Amino acid sequence: MQRVVLLDGPSVLGWETWQEIEQRYGYGLVAAGVEAAIGAGLISPQPVEALAHVLFGALTEAGMVVARADAPRTARSEMEAAMDRLLDGLRAAKS
Repeated sequence: MQRVVLLDGPSVLGWETWQEIEQRYGYGLVAAGVEAAIGAGLISPQPVEALAHVLFGALTEAGMVVARADAPRTARSEMEAAMDRLLDGLRAAKS
């Protein structure tokens, strides 16, 4: 799945088409998650689009690292830990 989605897909469909698909589906999910987290008070109010783009980029790159890794399980564990730390840093301060 990783190979088809992250490595072969962009090559077969072309970069621009692949970007359009990622933006429509992947980015949309991240933006909705950011909006929901702000609405629930989990993260401080901020521009949704900017944060969603940053998080989407981080998730995409983490996926690429795992897909290309010689030891995918280790890479996945490391990427999950890094994403957890990144997301923990976004938590809204408790009042």
